[in-house]
Amino acid sequence: MADHNLPTVTSTYSNFVTELDARLDDMARMFDVASVTNIPTNAVRWDSSALRWKIWNGTTWADLAASYTININGTVGATTPTTGAFTTLSTTGAATLNSATVGGAAVVTTTATQTLTNKTLTSPTISQISNTGTITLPTSTDTLVGRATTDTLTNKTLTAPRFADLGFIADPNGNEILEFDSVASAINYIRIANSTGGNAVAISAQGDQALVSLNLLSKGAGTVQANGVEIVTISGAQTLTSKTLSTGSTWNGNAIAYNYGGTGNTGAFTQGGVTYGSSSTTLTTTVAGSAGQLLQSNGTSAPSWVNASSLTVGTATNATNATNATNATNATNATLATKASTLSQGGGNGTAMTFNWSGQNGQPNWLWGGNDGSNHYVYNPSNFSVNYANSAGNLESTQSSLGYSVSGANIDYGGQGGPQVRGQGGGAAMMSFHRPGSWAINLGLGTDNQLRTGGWSRGGNYVILDSGNYTNYVSTPSTTAGAVGTYMYCGTSYQILTGQTLISGTDPETGAYYEYYTPTYTTIFSGAQTPGITLSGSYLYPAGTWKGSSAGVNHEPNGSNGDAWQGAHTTGLSGTWRLMGFIPSSGWSQSLWLRIS
Repeated sequence: MADHNLPTVTSTYSNFVTELDARLDDMARMFDVASVTNIPTNAVRWDSSALRWKIWNGTTWADLAASYTININGTVGATTPTTGAFTTLSTTGAATLNSATVGGAAVVTTTATQTLTNKTLTSPTISQISNTGTITLPTSTDTLVGRATTDTLTNKTLTAPRFADLGFIADPNGNEILEFDSVASAINYIRIANSTGGNAVAISAQGDQALVSLNLLSKGAGTVQANGVEIVTISGAQTLTSKTLSTGSTWNGNAIAYNYGGTGNTGAFTQGGVTYGSSSTTLTTTVAGSAGQLLQSNGTSAPSWVNASSLTVGTATNATNATNATNATNATNATLATKASTLSQGGGNGTAMTFNWSGQNGQPNWLWGGNDGSNHYVYNPSNFSVNYANSAGNLESTQSSLGYSVSGANIDYGGQGGPQVRGQGGGAAMMSFHRPGSWAINLGLGTDNQLRTGGWSRGGNYVILDSGNYTNYVSTPSTTAGAVGTYMYCGTSYQILTGQTLISGTDPETGAYYEYYTPTYTTIFSGAQTPGITLSGSYLYPAGTWKGSSAGVNHEPNGSNGDAWQGAHTTGLSGTWRLMGFIPSSGWSQSLWLRIS
């Protein structure tokens, strides 16, 4: 209300008292009034609307302090307190709040039942939780597990946990890994045990009974397996493979057929008897013969034991020296029997030798041989000196060991013309070239009867082209421009044609009208390239060329005639092209392309 620059020495007597009185009124009201002017800096006022002390900073009223400490001794508050808040109560005696609220908020007491919201308790001591049971909180930072929440347990020991009937342990995706099926009043169970090093882990049947079986069940037509192999049962129809029955094993089944290594019957052997084929599928044992008896064949009937004295020997034409054949009553013509004794080891009565007509692989340690027609001996092959072997040397010259070609014959000779490399088992007939530690490759006649090379270090299987098979692997040249089998020459840059623009006008040199097309294209690659690469599904177009025509005459931008090939096409050529070769030049290099599709 007052102007605190008044009164001054120029104020009138009547105004002086009024102006001074206004200033005193402002101070008595602690500046809690409006329209006060020229307030001195650092003046303090009470703001009744904001309920706080403020200070004039020369421009505006600001809070005198963020908070205040009020020392209370006695009763604090009133029956109906106004709104406000205390941040700290520092007492030197007993302080009593006459109201249950401060600043409109309920006051927390030590005995009232109250609900705290948005409060942070630092190291609280909870003496009792009003509920049945006790909750023990972790001593370190952790998260409590709820009954219906999804939680991950770490380092927990479960003692006798219970699963609902058909409850299960799930994988990270919630799918069953292990399901538990309970029965009423169960007394037996399964135990899974780990093991120490070198010992097997175990799954065992346990329970209150002395004998508890372990039943492994498969679902439907499934099988019970161990290490991926079906387990053998005592009643299932199964085929055993690579199984060995140890000594003392008992076979209680039917007879094992002859073609499976059995006898075809379930009878026992006769001690001293001889087993013979009683039918095409059955073996039978004869009765035991007497000492000195011989077994005599009776054709398809069972053989029988006979005494040697009852046998009659036929005409032994060559047994001239069978002096001890007491029972050879008719050996009057055995004239050559003495020769047989020389076929034993060392001749005479040595150990008999058997000569088998059966080819063998490898090289024997000894070979029969001799220098006359009467006496034969064994020789060590390592001492042999093969004719021409010395001239083979280090295989620098193989002419003498491999032989010669047919004299005067050419490659078109109708038979074997020289040394032969033969294939085996329907495979290729080939020979190998090997530079040890560097490179190796095969060369020969492939299974398609074409001369081929490849494999080993190089890999692959590549046909060797010649004038006789060239057309089987390379398209026949065509006379139709741009068709499959045609060739095209280009420079060293190759583009995909994306469009062309028609240019026309009058030739400044000849005065003749002309028109030509300038292509727009995208460069694929530039410079020399390795033969064999292909361009597929694109328009091949030589860089820097022009297409045009005027009354059948081709023109380039400078008015000179273009070449005939360029004049034949006004667009790029689509298809698949293979680079056949590259000819470098100091001027305009050339490349040759073959259209293959």
